[in-house]
Formats: sequence, C-alpha cells, structure tokens
Amino acid sequence: MCGGLIFKTKSSEKVITVYFPRPYAMIYGVNSDFEFIKAYWGKRDESEFEKIDVPKIGWAKIESLAKGFWDKYNYKNVFIPAYKYMEKDKNGHSHWFDLKKEEFIQGILIVKENLNFIYVVTVPSEGDLKKIHDRWVSIVHFNGPKDIINVDQ
Repeated sequence: MCGGLIFKTKSSEKVITVYFPRPYAMIYGVNSDFEFIKAYWGKRDESEFEKIDVPKIGWAKIESLAKGFWDKYNYKNVFIPAYKYMEKDKNGHSHWFDLKKEEFIQGILIVKENLNFIYVVTVPSEGDLKKIHDRWVSIVHFNGPKDIINVDQ
C-alpha cells in the first residue's frame, strides 16, 4: 500500500516528499470546495496521538468504506494532490508512479479534537500491479483549478 507521496509546491519547483512510516507524517488533501487541508497521514501506533480515537493505519480499504466501517468517524472525501506515489514490493524495493494532472489519489478526512487525519483509499490490485502489492491506491479524476496540484508549504 502507498508508502510515500511527493507533492509539488506553489512557491517554487521544490517538492515535498512524505513517507508513511515517519512519525506524525503530514500530507495534503483538497475538499470539494477546492480548499487545501494539511493533515496527519493516519496514525502509526498507540503512542502517536495516544488519546485520539482514530484508526491505527494510514489506509482505508474501499471495501471497508462500502461496509460502513468508517462511518462512525464521520469522514469526508478528499482528493490527495500528489505528483507521485510510491509502492514497495514484497522484497522491499520502492516503485514510484506518476499521476497525470487530472488524476488524484482518493482519500478520506477525519477531524478529531481539532486535528485533521487523512487516510489513503485503497483498492485490490489488478494485472501486473499484483506483482508489486496486493492493494493499490484508488485514483480518481478531478476537474479543479489548474494549479490544484501545487500545495503551500
């Protein structure tokens, strides 16, 4: 499942690279009103955000969303404006994939105690992608402003 994201910034050609395993990893989302949201990428373990009741993971299976597992968190859908994303294969090798300008990673946003948490939505892998990982990011098309893929630092 997605282990890394790269975002472009508005202010320069600089990029922001985020890896899920890093404690308190921050990523970006865009809501349906085209507003940017900076959020923690899920929760890694019980010591991180000890008293906040959010799932201890960084991903939300599309099947779990359909079954209503996430409903109790009153989540909102967001688009993750990454430029690239990374999947690790079974041998631990990283594979980076580009997203087209109109492609976004599907995410869900949970707000708890005035903190934002985004979880990457995943789907079962298909075809050759199964060789890399059995889950894959859900990619959606989103027609927003042209600079929506560039985030503020």
